[in-house]
Amino acid sequence: MGVLSPNRDLAEDVGSNRYRVRGSRLTVLLFTTGKIVVAGARNEEDIRFAVKNLLEELEKHEIM
Repeated sequence: MGVLSPNRDLAEDVGSNRYRVRGSRLTVLLFTTGKIVVAGARNEEDIRFAVKNLLEELEKHEIM
């Protein structure tokens, strides 16, 4: 359910500002301005799913 790619660690993902949502076609792009883009989303439900997973992963690693 997490958003980090299985072959990358958190430091690499933070540097690239890109998070692949496991088990889906979604990728979350994070920008230093605070904006988020969910690539691959086809509807609002996909966006909510991706953002929820991103928040859970950030909380798990005590980033947020």
